[in-house]
Amino acid sequence: MQRQTAKQKYSQPTSAGAFGRWRSRLTTTIAASLVALSSFAIVLAGSMPASAWGPTRQTFTMNDPADYVTFNSITDDPSWGDERGFTLIKDVTGQANDANTASSGNFQEVATAEDGHTYMVKVFVHNNAAANLNLVAKNTRLMAYLPTASGDSAMIQAMLAADNCGANTAGATGSPCVFWDEAYIKSDDENDTFKVSLVDGSLRYYNNIRGATNDESFTFDNDEDLLTDKGVQVGYEQMDGNVPGCFQYSGYFTFLVNVTEDPASFTLTKQFRVNGGEWTHTGTANPGDTIEYAVGYANVGETKQEHVIIRDTLAKNISILNDQQTDNEFTGNTALDQNAIGLNYVAGSTYLRNATYPDKPGFHVTNDEWTTKGLDIGSYEKDSNAYVYYTVKVPDEEQLQCGQNIFENTVIATTADGSKLATTQVSVNRDCSDTPDPIVPGEEQPGAPEAGAGVKTAVISLVAFMICGAVLAGVLLRKKSTDKK
Repeated sequence: MQRQTAKQKYSQPTSAGAFGRWRSRLTTTIAASLVALSSFAIVLAGSMPASAWGPTRQTFTMNDPADYVTFNSITDDPSWGDERGFTLIKDVTGQANDANTASSGNFQEVATAEDGHTYMVKVFVHNNAAANLNLVAKNTRLMAYLPTASGDSAMIQAMLAADNCGANTAGATGSPCVFWDEAYIKSDDENDTFKVSLVDGSLRYYNNIRGATNDESFTFDNDEDLLTDKGVQVGYEQMDGNVPGCFQYSGYFTFLVNVTEDPASFTLTKQFRVNGGEWTHTGTANPGDTIEYAVGYANVGETKQEHVIIRDTLAKNISILNDQQTDNEFTGNTALDQNAIGLNYVAGSTYLRNATYPDKPGFHVTNDEWTTKGLDIGSYEKDSNAYVYYTVKVPDEEQLQCGQNIFENTVIATTADGSKLATTQVSVNRDCSDTPDPIVPGEEQPGAPEAGAGVKTAVISLVAFMICGAVLAGVLLRKKSTDKK
């Protein structure tokens, strides 16, 4: 690749609106953790993060709980609301890491980033199997992903896994499963970039045994396990991976993260257009459409950046989820643990444009392995930039699930000054009005969890007592309904 030495600024593609920068979508890395960030059931709400959770699953109510082992699928939990949105965050700078802080209000899906501030992440855990069935989730554990790159936003993903989801009283032993949801930290200014880091020793677990009536929460020997595929064990009387079914045995994790300002020396943007239309950051497409991506890099620092690497692992990381689990063992990697359908990269479609190659279509990149191994786009002086263009195809209609399908992928740029992420989302609808509903009759079609969807506190103890027969059921997390206000 020829070296980019000119200080000429290459014009970005014309867009109908602001080339919006996202919500640091997971927050991903180039390897397995990047894969985990790209498979979600998502509801779009403008350019800000909405409720992002997965996988798509059958839902239940307090009056009609599950008859098998499953997690966080009740939509009218009196203490939490829709359990699918089970991860929240708030700024706790200057506050103690205790039950009082964890149970008080002001938790939300998106927190504003402030340099030097500390944030508490709260993750709800509930085996939804009915109490009278005595179904216990096995090897239940929590994992979390924190972004390693700096950016103007960061997504913190919590993943709850067990070995026997689907186990029931009819003899089914169940299979490995994983559920996930996210919270976000977002800067008010896209030019203010930061990094997040786990506060060592901050991980806590509260339930009816510890924390509901006292501050003797469960603690863990090695918080760093939270950030690995191993995860940390969840339990009830002890953290042994065994979580009985019923509201009485639910609980929640909390852990702290620090935000540290990390000035960026380059910018990274990403946008797309469908069938040659206008450039956008988030939009819609139809089955079989052609999508062109444009990844923009610019050196905004004072020194030259050598060997800038762009990577976008399209084949593995642009995906949606089908409704069924695979038979594979749990890997800690959500995209591999679910059936994923990806956008299809068009071979030979990649071109690089910069001051050295300013004319369309630009330098032709013939090695298509760059999407998995990275593309060295050269070296760039201050105020110089480049764009990488490539094309993908949307899957045919028969490959998509009914209703809305969200395709999201994250590109990462790596330099000697650090890494950065940029993400786009494409929504593709499949109309199945003339085909049978794939949901089993009697099951509730899952929808988007709504923040603050709890019911009044007055009914907490009554409903929980009728369902679980547990006096303490209304104590655990009953303030969560105010957390989202």
